[in-house]
Amino acid sequence: MLKPKPLSDLLDESGNPPVFFIVTPKSYYSRRSIVLSPKLKEALELHKINGLVSPHDLVFCNRSGGPLEPRYVVKHQFFPALTRAGLRQVRFHDLRHTFATLLIHQGENVKFIQNQMGHASIATTMNVYGHLLPETHTEAGAKLDRQIFGEIPAGGYKSAMNSSTESSAALKML
Repeated sequence: MLKPKPLSDLLDESGNPPVFFIVTPKSYYSRRSIVLSPKLKEALELHKINGLVSPHDLVFCNRSGGPLEPRYVVKHQFFPALTRAGLRQVRFHDLRHTFATLLIHQGENVKFIQNQMGHASIATTMNVYGHLLPETHTEAGAKLDRQIFGEIPAGGYKSAMNSSTESSAALKML
């Protein structure tokens, strides 16, 4: 996690302050650990070892070791990379939505997704991504049956009631 450095540590060799400042994230929930795929983690580690050196411990930096200018990265790195990969142009911010969508489609817990996205409230996560959650309510009744009554035979409830007095008693109580 990026930690702010004292201004004295950021002064250049002439004693001038940088044109950028590393600041703390905007909210408590913005400070978090993000799960990376092992391949992505390895690629980032290799890039940091083989890439430009940054006195600010940045993984991606400009030639002088400072942070990259976001508009430059999008225009001269991100868009060309999409073109080379044969992908349509999307906003850089859409990568965040892609991450959340992939987590949803691999069945991750919504609370985990909330934490990964840095949302202060699970309501925010549900409002933005809830429409992507699989429709599971159609199986809810059948799951309740299995949980309460066990497996129901192919003949259905009547067959189950006739074959088991326990199931009949349970159904009559309902």
